[in-house]
Amino acid sequence: MFGTTIPSTVGSAESSAPPQGQLAPRPIEPPTSGCLAPEYPPQARRLGVTGITRVVFTVGSSGIPKYIVVAQHSGLSQGHQWLDDAAVAAIAKCNFGEVNGYKAVRVAQDFFWQLSAPPIQVPDNQGGFQ
Repeated sequence: MFGTTIPSTVGSAESSAPPQGQLAPRPIEPPTSGCLAPEYPPQARRLGVTGITRVVFTVGSSGIPKYIVVAQHSGLSQGHQWLDDAAVAAIAKCNFGEVNGYKAVRVAQDFFWQLSAPPIQVPDNQGGFQ
């Protein structure tokens, strides 16, 4: 089962008054629409690979994500790389709409990669399982 956390927000409602002539930081609604959950990579599902991928990116004023990086890998195996790649690809396809009042917003998004059923064992040519 795939799930996500709500992206982090920028600004703070508890900040003190800004110096004269500067804008006060303010909380914003994190971008939450315009994105589809990634497909669980079939190879990773077959191998039973799970983990958490944290992707950090910038949403420009146009709503298009830029500078997408994996801040926390789901693991070290090739199967985990497939999960991380799927998370980055999903963010790259997003369009969050215009971010009013900001030139850019930095967002962290967690992808929880979990399997609800045991991995499927596929027979190989040598009489074993892959």
